[in-house]
Amino acid sequence: MVQRLMDIVLRTYRTFAAAYLDDVLIHSSTCLPFTLHTDVSKTGLEAVLSQVFEAKEHPVFYTLRKLTPTEKNYAAVKREALAIKWAIKEMCYYLAGRHFTLVTNHAPLQWMAKA
Repeated sequence: MVQRLMDIVLRTYRTFAAAYLDDVLIHSSTCLPFTLHTDVSKTGLEAVLSQVFEAKEHPVFYTLRKLTPTEKNYAAVKREALAIKWAIKEMCYYLAGRHFTLVTNHAPLQWMAKA
């Protein structure tokens, strides 16, 4: 019975690992450009720093945080700008002195991604 349960657990783990292996964090390379993705919900901020390696975008760093009660009252454009500022500060080790691509889904701030 125990062996059968272990076989099921191992099979499930292997299936999970195979499905998510491509999304595992990779070590960053100073030779590759960075892309910073930011997003905001009603309750928090999130950011993903990634690099394209072997024709596929791979995450290098994930971060997220809750919005404070005051920040929850900000206008959408201000929350999106806050997410960008916060993400750059969180990832300054990777981004300091480097050009990077900013990806945001908020139309009024998309000019920043092209600047």
